[in-house]
Amino acid sequence: MSYAVTSLITLFLIVISCTGFLIDAKVTITNEEDLQRGVCHGEKFKLELSLDSNTNAIQIGFEKGNYLLDCKVHPPSYSCSPIPNVKGEFVFNKTDRVLFTMYMIFNHTNHGGKHLEITINNNETVPPVLLKTCQRQFENEAYQNMTQVTIICQHPSFNLSTNGIHILDGKNTLGECRRNPVSSCSSGAKALPNGIQFTTEYRSDMQLRCELDGQDVGIQIQEQTTKQNKPNVSRSSLIDHSNRLSVISISILSLCALIHFIVHFFLFDNN
Repeated sequence: MSYAVTSLITLFLIVISCTGFLIDAKVTITNEEDLQRGVCHGEKFKLELSLDSNTNAIQIGFEKGNYLLDCKVHPPSYSCSPIPNVKGEFVFNKTDRVLFTMYMIFNHTNHGGKHLEITINNNETVPPVLLKTCQRQFENEAYQNMTQVTIICQHPSFNLSTNGIHILDGKNTLGECRRNPVSSCSSGAKALPNGIQFTTEYRSDMQLRCELDGQDVGIQIQEQTTKQNKPNVSRSSLIDHSNRLSVISISILSLCALIHFIVHFFLFDNN
């Protein structure tokens, strides 16, 4: 191989190393379980990424390309240009990995159900991250009454959502309601303060779920039972009834004593 060719190859490798282009900057999400559980409105959202040590830039934004963070990495230092209430941090370990953490306050109207797009080294994209609302604030119930089932699905962030809340049976949408930007419901659905109510024909194979902005939870059907009304007997009425029994008992005893006196008087008088 000639000296000229060797020099060109060396120069090419130097350019690649300096720019970071074409370097395999593998990305791993390390808090995937937290992301699946979702975030409640007003709480702190956290995204943790494990990056290749050759990472020199990372941009994070929504689908429309609006950056939340634009970071340049120069180990062991870095700089980020965030918007308000968004923060990025890097931790450089002695290994070949770099831990990156993004923080922001979760606003359901602005963030719920949207995707974060991540770009590494200005040209390498990774699968988008869906921002889900929190699971723990769902309040769901379904009651079977003869041939019908009534389903209730509620979440505090319902009024903040632009996509609305949905009741699903498998992949099929049974009903949906929304408040933002205008109040509306599909046919047969009834809007509740924090969600939706829907009544439909019962089937034994139903797979009911409640969905809000990318987050869904299952709903178990319970059989509705009719409660038997028991007589409501007050304490005062029991006391009154007891007093009546006492009066009757005393009267009977008095009558018996009188009869005994009369019988005894006549027997002794005759003697």
